[in-house]
Amino acid sequence: MVGIEFLDVTAADVLAACREKGLLVLTAKTRLRLLPPLTLTAHDVDMALEVLARCWARWSRRLRRSRHEASAENERSDPRPS
Repeated sequence: MVGIEFLDVTAADVLAACREKGLLVLTAKTRLRLLPPLTLTAHDVDMALEVLARCWARWSRRLRRSRHEASAENERSDPRPS
């Protein structure tokens, strides 16, 4: 078993994204759990890592975008003169 803890996204969101791509994973509170079968091949590992990488890239882009929007909003509402 492998557990992955996320700090900026919920494990449930990553689970949903992985399942959309055909990768079955589980969650345990704030962690994503990977429970590969004993018959796992190198090809299976490569495919699973590719799905995880795509899902993580998608969430990273969303996080950067939301942080950028929040930063821009804070700058617009800052009463201090520039």
